[in-house]
Amino acid sequence: MRCLWSLALAALAMGPVAAVPVEGVTVINNRDYTPAVMTLFASAESSIVMTAFQARFYEDYPGSDSNNLCDALVAAAQRGVSVTFLIDTEDSDWNGNNAQNEDFARRLAEGGCAVYYDNADHVSHTKLIVVDGLASVISSVNWSHYALTSNNECAVIVWGPAIAAEGLAYVREQAADGRLQTPERPMPDVPVPVDHLSEAITGYAEARGFEVLPCEDAELMVNAAYYPMLEPLLDAAVGRIDVVQMDATFYRMRPAHADPPAEGQTSISQTNELLTDLADAAARGVEVHLTLDGGRADEETGEVDNRNLDFALRARSQGVHVWWDSPQATTHAKFLVIDDNLSIVGSTNWTLFGVEGQNNEMSVLMRSPEVASRMRDFVHAIQASGEPFTQQF
Repeated sequence: MRCLWSLALAALAMGPVAAVPVEGVTVINNRDYTPAVMTLFASAESSIVMTAFQARFYEDYPGSDSNNLCDALVAAAQRGVSVTFLIDTEDSDWNGNNAQNEDFARRLAEGGCAVYYDNADHVSHTKLIVVDGLASVISSVNWSHYALTSNNECAVIVWGPAIAAEGLAYVREQAADGRLQTPERPMPDVPVPVDHLSEAITGYAEARGFEVLPCEDAELMVNAAYYPMLEPLLDAAVGRIDVVQMDATFYRMRPAHADPPAEGQTSISQTNELLTDLADAAARGVEVHLTLDGGRADEETGEVDNRNLDFALRARSQGVHVWWDSPQATTHAKFLVIDDNLSIVGSTNWTLFGVEGQNNEMSVLMRSPEVASRMRDFVHAIQASGEPFTQQF
């Protein structure tokens, strides 16, 4: 075996990286996520490394999915698997996450896991799990009750050591910038088994009961690399673009607490540019569908507070087909399907902070007709329970 994480870290530091070969992809959207991750944890042979934005342990609900995931990490550590867990905590605590995240992390630390808090000046919104240097779970999924039981969430397992090495390098970089909570137990060097044959990696997946879809290659879209990587793909689309988003924001002014725009950026926000990219694609004849979370209906009044309405109106007025999800659901997924072979899945909301790199974010671009077909089926399922945006103002 050889360890590639140091080379991958250097590549990630330079921004967008080239596509790397992968051995296949398993799609684990919605309720397929928890059993898949539990299987990976239960069968882990050497290492589990992960980052989380939100993790909840429910004292009053001992059988909850997030409790079971916590217990599975502790069980892995206690049988000798090296487990590293990095969690978001922030000085501002703007969303009240800190206490519950710290409680979850404490349970892992007491159970033998290496635990890091992220840099308190940043939002670590990435949801990444790397198991045995072979399986990389990249998703929109928080470890909370609604995320694991009722939200629309997107997730994939990307199989292969090269993409795992890049993910491990990313976590190591965040850990170095963060705060170690278990000084007696820092993140160890995680060897990546680059000498494994393709058949061995596929066998590893299939032995655990996973359906592995063929995939040519994959690229991580990390932090501020997201838009520079996505824009040319939207510009090159010729048939159909599907976008599913929890948050899509058009900015009339740049928020006061936002970082300065990237060098050479003339727009207020790259999310405004994304809207233009979709409109341009529609204008040249591409069928563009934008499916948005419409907010949950209040159980008593039936009213919906829809934060995405402005973006939706602007998109619809420029030829984009806009859909709302079901008012009984929260669509927390963030993914795209472009033409018949490209899929992008991950944590990146279409907000200034998500797209421009002020948050820590990770999505993955996969080239695979089979994965694209599966993800487009998911688009259609969300649309089938929702409705097209036809309201006039």
